[in-house]
Amino acid sequence: MTTTGSVRGPLVLSFASCAGLALVSATWSSPVHATTHARPEAPRPTVTADRLVASSIALAPDADATLYQEGDLSNGGGQFLFAGTTLRGQARRALVRFDVASALPPGSTIEDVRLVLTVDRTAAGDVTVAIHRLLSSWGEGSVDDDLREGDGAPAETGDATWDDRFHPTTAWTSAGGDFVATPSAGATAGGSGPVSFGSTASMIADVQGWLDDPSSNHGWIVIADETTAPTAKRFGSREGSVPADAPALFVELAPPAIPVWSGLGRWIAVALSAIAGLIVLRRVRGWL
Repeated sequence: MTTTGSVRGPLVLSFASCAGLALVSATWSSPVHATTHARPEAPRPTVTADRLVASSIALAPDADATLYQEGDLSNGGGQFLFAGTTLRGQARRALVRFDVASALPPGSTIEDVRLVLTVDRTAAGDVTVAIHRLLSSWGEGSVDDDLREGDGAPAETGDATWDDRFHPTTAWTSAGGDFVATPSAGATAGGSGPVSFGSTASMIADVQGWLDDPSSNHGWIVIADETTAPTAKRFGSREGSVPADAPALFVELAPPAIPVWSGLGRWIAVALSAIAGLIVLRRVRGWL
């Protein structure tokens, strides 16, 4: 719509600040003849969702190893991990850690967690296996037994062993690993194939804690039934020749909240300025 007529000159708004407050003054310029056009409605700001849809992420381990009860042995660079007891009744425990903080968005909420280990070989039937959250850091090392790996090889400096978390200088508080007594999850491992742990509230809490405080992330220790023999299970490791058999962690999460005021802050500032101007006009011109 178009209208023509005599109108007051443009309103001049002057802005100043005092003690952190915006002050607005208004004056009219000389009358002018002008043609005015109806101003098209300004586009509305776009408001985006305040949370992304839940995401599912698969993680590969950044370290894994086996503890051998016989002593200063390791196999951190080997193709396999072991948990359970041998024919001679000697225990094996696997360590596995995932770099959660590098893989997941900070501030995310963990909603579901599953750990999958794949049995490659065993001399036992169904065996109960549990994972426990580790309380101390440890070294993976690069020792590789090169054979079947069930007996390990002499440990090198920095390797995790039954007695040491960093051989030979830093011992575990308790031989066999420092971990939470209550398991985070349990599963039954059979003759071969994948074994899935979780999701459980404890596993979710573990991963959430590692995301929020990366320094607390020492991974899980895998412990099979050690009350009888043999119960040992051989699992694929991250260095294995079959990538599909490597440990895998599957996490479902809700990403952190994102800003919802896409462009809206600017419009709010404009509106507040206009309101301030009207208040001043009401006082100086008797409007409103």
